Amino acid sequence: MKKLNFNDFSKQSLIDLIKMYSDLFFVMDGLWFLTTEEMTDYETALKIDVDAWKKYGRKEAKRLLSLFNVQDSSLETVLKLLIRGPFMLQLECHYEVFSDKEAILYITRCRTLEAMKQACRKEFVCEPVSGAYFMAFAKEINPNIKISPIRLPPDYMEGCEWKFSI
Repeated sequence: MKKLNFNDFSKQSLIDLIKMYSDLFFVMDGLWFLTTEEMTDYETALKIDVDAWKKYGRKEAKRLLSLFNVQDSSLETVLKLLIRGPFMLQLECHYEVFSDKEAILYITRCRTLEAMKQACRKEFVCEPVSGAYFMAFAKEINPNIKISPIRLPPDYMEGCEWKFSI
């Protein structure tokens, strides 16, 4: 009997597999939202999506803290872990830490935003959904963190920027 053994994969194959799973995570998120919207309405789908992303953000933070055996709760640690999550892996993003009290997350390419633009959506879920996810994730690691949007669609259609502060 053969079993899956990750040691049988090359390093590049594992990297490609992680990227593919991140892409599939993105696809599933979009399909789930659109199906919920079709079965209910936009406002209900958005409310459910925000609630689900809050719950997911807390769970993801706990698992990443455990996986990487992290004890630190600094802004840099929060952002370093955040960009390692499956949803964030499909984005082009980076962060800058300006002090132990302030950092900015820059998302310069967002596949969710691209999909919303391609579908000619007038509503952008960036602030309610991403904000809820980022806040839940960060507060699971450091309850003193505050998050606020700096630039978001539709005013800024190149991506988004978020301030993380203590």
